Amino acid sequence: MTPNPTPYVTLEDAAKHFLVSVSTFRNWVRVGTVPKDAYIRLGSVYRFDLPAVVAALQSHADAAQQKPTTSGDNNE
Repeated sequence: MTPNPTPYVTLEDAAKHFLVSVSTFRNWVRVGTVPKDAYIRLGSVYRFDLPAVVAALQSHADAAQQKPTTSGDNNE
């Protein structure tokens, strides 16, 4: 018997999983932090693949850590 694929979860459940508000999670979707391949959308209904969202957020965090920081002090 083939195991069931990872179930997709609602936006509310995804937000709870990451301990953020629903509006924060919606913003992540809107700005592309959660990529389109991490969810399916049917009309106004979204369902999220949690392992794909975890991977996307980890990748986003890793990229943010690698960006050089600026101190704002240009008098070197």
